[in-house]
Amino acid sequence: LEVDARPLPGEHDLNFHLRTKTTGTAYMLKISGPAASESNIDLQNQALLHLAQRAPELPLARVLPGTDGRYARRIRDAAGQVRWLRLHRWLDGQVWARRPARPTALFEKLGQRCGQVTTALLDFDPPAAHHIHPRNNAEGSWNREELPVHAAPAQPDAFAALTPGAP
Repeated sequence: LEVDARPLPGEHDLNFHLRTKTTGTAYMLKISGPAASESNIDLQNQALLHLAQRAPELPLARVLPGTDGRYARRIRDAAGQVRWLRLHRWLDGQVWARRPARPTALFEKLGQRCGQVTTALLDFDPPAAHHIHPRNNAEGSWNREELPVHAAPAQPDAFAALTPGAP
């Protein structure tokens, strides 16, 4: 399979936009960071598969199985570290952070989509979902040490100073 590849941003994973040279079909290749566990990769895949089944109308990336039927392949990088490869269908769109204008209707649509995803995940309860995951705001214990860094300033007019047009 011949593809053109370009890197995409990612917090932990190495992500690439792939486009086949023969058909122009687009994919996203995800290569996990070395700290990723098999159970966390499996949890992510299970969540996407669950969403595909419960809410197929939602415009979400779809994880694709390999020829062996598995949704992730374990590899070792040049340094000998374990990484996980996953392939997703490409989802066209614009990254929220790069969007120059965000009209109210777009916020409303985002809220609707978040509600649809939440509803579709109501019955999603695999054992791996009960481990502490960084960035899960429902679990405050993992970031207790970070709270002082992000605490609001003590002075009462701090918010006013951040408000455009405030004196």
